[in-house]
This record gives sequence, structure tokens and C-alpha cells, in this order.
Amino acid sequence: MDTLQILSHIFRALDTAVAGYDVYKVETIGDVYMVASGVPVHNGHRHANEICLMASKMLKQFRRSTVLGRLSLYLRGGVHSGSCAAGVVGLNRPRYCLFGDTVNVASRVCANSEADKIQLSLPTAEILREHFPEIQLEPRGVIHLKGRGEMQTFWLQQKAVEI
Repeated sequence: MDTLQILSHIFRALDTAVAGYDVYKVETIGDVYMVASGVPVHNGHRHANEICLMASKMLKQFRRSTVLGRLSLYLRGGVHSGSCAAGVVGLNRPRYCLFGDTVNVASRVCANSEADKIQLSLPTAEILREHFPEIQLEPRGVIHLKGRGEMQTFWLQQKAVEI
């Protein structure tokens, strides 16, 4: 019951943090909270900015929070940009789902991130550099992603993001 209460607290807080950004909560799986931007309505390069602003807000919120007055929380995030397939799946409980390599890479970028940090793939970093140069990035270097090989990644600099 404690675990359920903790997860409920966390996901309610994340649902609140998502409000006000052009992002869509895709699903929660275990302790993963997956969002996307640019679906179901395409928003061009803005997706990278929206996700980074939202992720920064989430990190800031959880840096100073506890659950049940005793557990410190640390989030980690991963952001990847690319195309995907999306649509409503199912009859009894239909759900809007995302599929494709972009979803898989984003998941692996997140899994290889560190506590209290947002890791970005090279495609996302390139979009931010070109269209949102005010968002500062720090090169992390090359990491190995399972099933994908070597990938250059970056850290989103929290002090440089306007919330």
C-alpha cells in the first residue's frame, strides 16, 4: 500500500506539471511517465522546447519534495526527437498509443540518464541549438544504447531554462 500511495503522489504531481505545456501524456508503465509533444497535432520544432521546459519544471518540483514526509525523490529523464506512428488501439479500453524507433530510443535515452538530470539525444540537441539557442546544453559524450549502439548525448542545463 505504501508503494501505491507513493506512486499515486508522484503521478498526480507529474500530471499537474504537464498542464500548460504542449505535451500529451502517453502512459505510465511501472515507474516511467511517458509524454510526447507534437502528437496528435504536429507542432514542428516546438516539441523539443515544450518537452525541455516541462521536464525542467518537473525536476525543479521534485528536487525539493518528499513523499509521505520521508522519501526524497529523484527523477531522471530522456528526450529524443523523430517520427513515430500513432493511433487508437483496442475496443474495450481504447488507448492512443505511439509506436516506432523514436519511442524505443527515447526510452533507452531515459534509462541511461542519471538522477536529477535530463539527457537529450543528438537529434533533439540539434533542434534546440538551431531553433531555441537560449536553452543551454552540456555534452555528456557517447553512451551505448542497448540495441542501438553508440549515441552522442547531452545534458539539459537546468540553470539555463526559463520556467
